[in-house]
Amino acid sequence: MQGAWKSACLTLIVKGGSPEPLPGGAYTIINHQENYDMSIVIIGGNECMERRYKEVCKRHGCDAKVFCKFKGGMKDRIGSPDLMILFTHTVSHKMVQYALNETAENTRVVRSHTSSISSLDQILAEHAG
Repeated sequence: MQGAWKSACLTLIVKGGSPEPLPGGAYTIINHQENYDMSIVIIGGNECMERRYKEVCKRHGCDAKVFCKFKGGMKDRIGSPDLMILFTHTVSHKMVQYALNETAENTRVVRSHTSSISSLDQILAEHAG
């Protein structure tokens, strides 16, 4: 199996600030954060597949943001990902140009004509290890 399983980091807070567990041995979890190897932005694709795109990225140890359509405030939400995937068949030329103008210089950009799960899986296997 390719890729390593990532363990979740949990921030634990106990009642009263003491290191003792709550009655019954339970702790209160207030923050849950996963460790990811890469951040990825996907531009284009099918809206009905958005959740599946994120699941495939998570399986490869990547945190994904998916923009199937142009959304307001996209400039601030793109950030500086490690990898940007452009599904060119399902996105407008204007949106591609906007996304490319807003990315950092060190962001790798991959263009794919198809927006299928298998093509995403193949791209991630190649670029995310």
